[in-house]
Amino acid sequence: MIYLDYSATTPVNEEVLSSFVKATKNYIGNPNSLHKLGVESNKLINDATKQISDILNVKPNEIIYTSGASEANNLAIKGICLRNNKRKHIITTELEHSSVIGPCSYLQRLGYEVDFVKLDENGIVDLNDLKKLIKEDTILVSIASVNSEVGVLQPINEIGKLIKEVNKNTYFHSDITQSVGKVKINLDYVDLASFSAQKFYGLKGVGCLIKKENIVLEPLIHGGKSTTVYRSGTPALGLIVSTAKALRLAYLDFDKKYDYVCFLNKYLKEELLKINKEEDLKKLCETAVSIRNKHSKLIKLTSTVHITNKCTIQPRCKYCGFAPKTSTEGYYESFYKTDEEILKAAISIEEAGIPRVSCSGGYGYKGKQAVNATEIVKSNTSLEILVNVGGDLTEKSINKLADLNADTVCCNLETINEDVFNFVKPGETLNDRIETCQGVSDAGIELSSGLLVGLGESLEDKIAHLRYLNNFETLGEIPIMGFNPYKDTPMANHPPSPLEEQLKIMAVTRIMYPEIRITVPTPTIGPKNVEYSLNAGANNLATVIADNYPLEVKGVGSPVCGNYDDVVSVINKLGLTPQTI
Repeated sequence: MIYLDYSATTPVNEEVLSSFVKATKNYIGNPNSLHKLGVESNKLINDATKQISDILNVKPNEIIYTSGASEANNLAIKGICLRNNKRKHIITTELEHSSVIGPCSYLQRLGYEVDFVKLDENGIVDLNDLKKLIKEDTILVSIASVNSEVGVLQPINEIGKLIKEVNKNTYFHSDITQSVGKVKINLDYVDLASFSAQKFYGLKGVGCLIKKENIVLEPLIHGGKSTTVYRSGTPALGLIVSTAKALRLAYLDFDKKYDYVCFLNKYLKEELLKINKEEDLKKLCETAVSIRNKHSKLIKLTSTVHITNKCTIQPRCKYCGFAPKTSTEGYYESFYKTDEEILKAAISIEEAGIPRVSCSGGYGYKGKQAVNATEIVKSNTSLEILVNVGGDLTEKSINKLADLNADTVCCNLETINEDVFNFVKPGETLNDRIETCQGVSDAGIELSSGLLVGLGESLEDKIAHLRYLNNFETLGEIPIMGFNPYKDTPMANHPPSPLEEQLKIMAVTRIMYPEIRITVPTPTIGPKNVEYSLNAGANNLATVIADNYPLEVKGVGSPVCGNYDDVVSVINKLGLTPQTI
């Protein structure tokens, strides 16, 4: 058997178990008793507490032992709120563990108000929204440092600092259960922190609440004596000693262990892309689908309005068959849509029930055509809009797009390998595209940026590319396109990207980015392969063409490949739901 559920609970370390047995066997006195055996037991607890406090950089008197993180969460939330019951506003997130949501729900029944702070597409707390939610009446903010299901790492110190800047009387609690032993922890701006030993090779049934010494709680258990007034009961000596042992081992050679985990993460992703056997690829795709479906079975549909094929890039991209006079298989004659044609096409897309339009155009207009198309679409339809103009956006045009509430801006890096990029795109620079992506992200607009698979990039390039995209905070969509050669172009004889390779990239991308949209263009993969892409974790089908699309408005793609009815029938066949207006 291979055990992989370590986030739920880890197996007990043998040294930890041995320390529990030794302490339990050799120290039989109640640590609260005043006789010799009790004093010896108490000293052992104090030594263990000092070790824990040193590792976590807190004071020994700030450690409260509990039965686990669930009790610690309850004590922190109920304890602080019931002790300070004149203020009755709590802030948390919808991603919290049930032992946080449960106490908040209980307090709601007692008259407390609970607000949920917004999260971005990666599950990170929206600090601006948090700032707005905090008010004079806010007694507590509770946000886990690492989510137990998807591993989202929150900037807890940044959150804690913000809370104190807005309201110095608001307490900050963090469930750090999934952080301890896995990442370095800084609790400078955290008032209360909960964790349990079973997450770092300790025993079940023991946990801790870190409570800064200036904070007073209402206990959950009253009466009796213990290591603290906040949690009555005979101290569990063996469990406490074993927790200190587990924590020491967790942070022993921590940097080496952290680097090793990072190596394993990288190795896993690289090995996934090396899959060649049909059976293994099938399993990989099934995993990707299960991840996508867990979050949503909704498949977004995007139609297209090509604004122009005129392009000022010189020299031309070696694979391009879209610009005029580049390929007889592409848009050989130049065109530039009028405002009336853009509007006509957009209205037909809306009438067909397709919720989103992509407006794309040639390079060299500094984003003017993108701004104009956005204004037309937003003023006259209810459509979401994506604009795709490559690396040709100025800061002025990006800000204008933000003012117009453009939903998404696409700037594909296509390959992160600078040598390959320079070879296939001699008229551009990779840095220009990166700067455009960063500008879009800085403006707060959702970014779409992806890969053109098969240009000559290595396996390492693909992994590095997928990782690099995580640098952009507003990344919400990753298009995966396979290279297809166009007749008459310099790369006409370059081999097309095998479908299997595209599917591997889609599946690995889904595993790396569970909630992000993965986009595939229907003309690129062909009508028969839409099903394959959906079965590899994709959830946005681009260049879907409505039956009523005015084909005389040229530059939309092939109606054969992306016919709306055919695409929807495939989605329904797979038990998925097409997103419609």
